[in-house]
Amino acid sequence: MFNLDIPGYGKLEIKNLILDYNGTIAKDGKLIEGLKELIDNLAQIVDIYVLTADTYGSVEKEMSELPVKVQVIKGENELVEKRDFIRELGSQVTMGIGNGYNDQLMFKEVKVSIAVMGNEGCATILFNIADLVVKDIYDALGLLLNPTRLRASLRG
Repeated sequence: MFNLDIPGYGKLEIKNLILDYNGTIAKDGKLIEGLKELIDNLAQIVDIYVLTADTYGSVEKEMSELPVKVQVIKGENELVEKRDFIRELGSQVTMGIGNGYNDQLMFKEVKVSIAVMGNEGCATILFNIADLVVKDIYDALGLLLNPTRLRASLRG
């Protein structure tokens, strides 16, 4: 569990981390280089879920050596399915990181949402609803590994 008291924002008790796959932790269906160690370190703090429509059909293979749980969204309404998955886990103890249009309801549901620019860009709607926007996934994961950064960005 990740715990952090943020002045003016409140107490965070994060049990789950949701990572979107393509555009967030993967580029063209392949895990972005250098993320394995970061994800391994974060898995000691929170339960990590990779939530994806699996556009390239590669998520299972790419995640096979990582301490994450993969959830492939296969329905016609990805936005709703992602949101409902968050609700099942517990919205108040879940943080989400993503970049796509289909992440918007997830962002509204989780306790803390982080939009990632990355190589594929970021859906502009996320800029209006994310708690934070960062330039890449390394910065997003770094906020959890270095909590003072998160406190500095969210304090009121």
